[in-house]
Amino acid sequence: MGVGRETIKEVERLTIQALVQNGMQRCSPGIALRRLPGGCTGFVGLNKATRKTGGALEIGPVIGVRHEEMERMVAQFSGIEFHECSPFPIAESIGYLMPKRAYFAWTFSTDAAQNHDTVAMMVEAIVRYGFPYMDTYGSLRAIVDVLQSPHKVNSPVKTTRLPIGLYLLGEKDAADSALDLEVTKIGARTDEEAVRFRRLNGELRTLLKS
Repeated sequence: MGVGRETIKEVERLTIQALVQNGMQRCSPGIALRRLPGGCTGFVGLNKATRKTGGALEIGPVIGVRHEEMERMVAQFSGIEFHECSPFPIAESIGYLMPKRAYFAWTFSTDAAQNHDTVAMMVEAIVRYGFPYMDTYGSLRAIVDVLQSPHKVNSPVKTTRLPIGLYLLGEKDAADSALDLEVTKIGARTDEEAVRFRRLNGELRTLLKS
């Protein structure tokens, strides 16, 4: 017998409750936030999957960080709605933060007592390995450094956030150069992502000239 919807909700509830007890805030049923210094926020997302065989629930938590003013500016300049719970542009699956540096998920079943124990182990790992990750990357400078690293983040995330991050750091010439590079890459594209970037480009260029 597979795990039902009520069991999934209960596992989520227990996990978020335990994270709140460790200083986080509930943002949604599967997301908790940790406020960091310097206007940054840490994130835990419960990435869920149900096994095709047996129907067991697997949760591989994702740990992330973001800079709140950066995200508000991205939303405003791109013409999209700002969300408190997402996105978190710098993120890792927790298994890659643990000693084995490989994907890892905790397995849950219909056994309530066992699920309580598994939640406790999962939250312990989040606090032990996820919180230091948040502390390491939870600053504007660290986020910008990651955005500037090749292969660390996907292109749409870097396209919109790197120029704004550089602007917020006071590095206006670098921000201007980052915009120039992305304008060249986008070229004559007319997809939604390109349209949003052009809007952001215009708004940020105005700030850079002020």
